Amino acid sequence: MIRCNPSSYILGAAVILLLPFDWLLSAVTAALVHEACHVLSVLLFGGHIRTIQITSRGCAIECDEQEFIPKVLSILAGPVGSLLLMKLRRSLP
Repeated sequence: MIRCNPSSYILGAAVILLLPFDWLLSAVTAALVHEACHVLSVLLFGGHIRTIQITSRGCAIECDEQEFIPKVLSILAGPVGSLLLMKLRRSLP
């Protein structure tokens, strides 16, 4: 289940109105890759996603309890995905 906090709609509307399109596209892509890496990591380690909550401060993913190592790797998966995205961007023309 995906839930959105009402403040996320206000922030989203402000961002859409104020940012240039290419910045908006970059920010949305970066956020999606970051969160998708967290979700993919949880699923690869056999976990189940209960809810994804979108707030004005970011996303909160609630999943089943994991063992220590898979939990740490799932936490680190988002930043690693963001770093890989930056590396990929530098290799493109």
